Amino acid sequence: MNNTREILEKIKIGLDVATYLLKTDRGIQASDLCDECVILLNNLDFGINGLDVSEVIFNAYYAISGYTNAISYTIKLIDIFYNAGISMKELGDKYLRRSRFAEAKKLFESVVAINKTIGFKSGEAITYGRLGCVFELLGEYNKAKEHHGKALAIATEIGDREGEGVCYGNLGNVFKSLGEYQKAKEYYEKALVIATQIGHRKGEETCYGNFGNVFSSLGEYQKAKEYHEKAFAIATEIGDREGEGKCYGNLGCVFQSLGENQKAKEYYEKALAIAAEIGDGGEEGRSYQNLGSVFQLLGEYQKAKEYHEKALAIATEIGHRKIEGSCYGNLGIVFQSLGEYQKAKEYYEKALVIATQIGHRKGEGAQYGNLG
Repeated sequence: MNNTREILEKIKIGLDVATYLLKTDRGIQASDLCDECVILLNNLDFGINGLDVSEVIFNAYYAISGYTNAISYTIKLIDIFYNAGISMKELGDKYLRRSRFAEAKKLFESVVAINKTIGFKSGEAITYGRLGCVFELLGEYNKAKEHHGKALAIATEIGDREGEGVCYGNLGNVFKSLGEYQKAKEYYEKALVIATQIGHRKGEETCYGNFGNVFSSLGEYQKAKEYHEKAFAIATEIGDREGEGKCYGNLGCVFQSLGENQKAKEYYEKALAIAAEIGDGGEEGRSYQNLGSVFQLLGEYQKAKEYHEKALAIATEIGHRKIEGSCYGNLGIVFQSLGEYQKAKEYYEKALVIATQIGHRKGEGAQYGNLG
């Protein structure tokens, strides 16, 4: 029993330290500790099959401290695991927003292990979805499909209709990235059906935006415009300012594709105003990028440079590596247009370094193309 007591004490201390590390933005160390705690917890199974984790923990505590204490200790330890998982997922989300993909992946994998261990099925599904998004951003589309598929299977099993809809939308995004637009549309349709059935207006908004993006990729800009306008109407109705801003940005892209650069500029400016208002640094940076691209098309290279530099400053400040890399690439294009080829090369090389560091294969390819 002394060994059992030691294991339980080590788990509790490990989780307490991990919680502290998470609060101080040391996610990888916290993740490693939590992984060790999960392994130790699994070692508590006294060879009895079919027990869930709460029974295993209860039996371990019961053997060393009696029935009453065992109940409270069991609840407390599972609670600590649960809260560590929630904190780690939140930090993983923060890393994901900042394009710290390797760190986000590590944390989400640890969260999956925790949720599996304590039987938190909905949390497991959500985290598989997060991993799917990470793999998609890294260009590892088969792995992205696999993880979104796992999330969908769990959401279906536990009857989480909203979660099912999100998974269908995420799978649609993967097929869109693969250029399989018909398949993407099929998954978006499934997501939209569920969102409509359960009255999930935010989900409907997202689906319409996704449809708009697919039609843009197909060059069907009028249809894209219609769907982005539907998304915008819902965002306005439900007071989703972030969604409104994204819709303005998407509509700006449609107008830019149609060659209506002045109109695109107006929509990008609206998106920028909302991003600044709600403090969304990522969208603010993207809006400056979009405006820089419009000025490039208009041949106003100094203005383009100014806006790309603003985007770069924001990306650097908030630690958004992906936007930072694309800003360097955009500035390289501006310098190339101005005939400053050495400077252009320097910026393309900076963009390439970042793309390589964060594992962004598509970005790497683009910069090799620029340098080639």
